[in-house]
Amino acid sequence: MAADNEQRGEDEGFLKQPRGSMPRIQSLWAWLSVDPIDGNEGVLGMYTPVGWMPLIASDKVRLAEYRKVAEQIVQTSGIKARLAKFSVREDISEIGAGGLQ
Repeated sequence: MAADNEQRGEDEGFLKQPRGSMPRIQSLWAWLSVDPIDGNEGVLGMYTPVGWMPLIASDKVRLAEYRKVAEQIVQTSGIKARLAKFSVREDISEIGAGGLQ
């Protein structure tokens, strides 16, 4: 698997691709809040002009941007945050030109 990743230019789940391209997502990173009482987790998010956006990234640039946001949330709220990597992919369904499947 490591050899395959090197051949495709992958680095720890990040694809090395030209800016603006959208390769197949192999891994996602999510900033999670951790409940101090029971340890339950939730996805951190930020409010944008178009509504709430979860702090979930699939590339290094966005992950670095979201780290800054997560640090601000921790600093202002006092909550604990955790970065989790999800790297097992299973496509469940597809919606598109062919309709629901």
